[in-house]
Amino acid sequence: MPRPATSGNTAKGMYVKADFAYDPECDVYVCPAGEDLIYRTITEERGVQVRRYWNNECQTCPL
Repeated sequence: MPRPATSGNTAKGMYVKADFAYDPECDVYVCPAGEDLIYRTITEERGVQVRRYWNNECQTCPL
């Protein structure tokens, strides 16, 4: 059974994880604007390791 969408970000006009495509061969996420978000760092939140991906172009993105 697929996980339910629990984020309220869509209602705020923001993107959610489902809007990004993951390319496992390159280990990048592709955003709705077509930019690659590359792996940068890993953190631990509540005992779970979370990989962080981003692109410096996000701050100036027109979307």
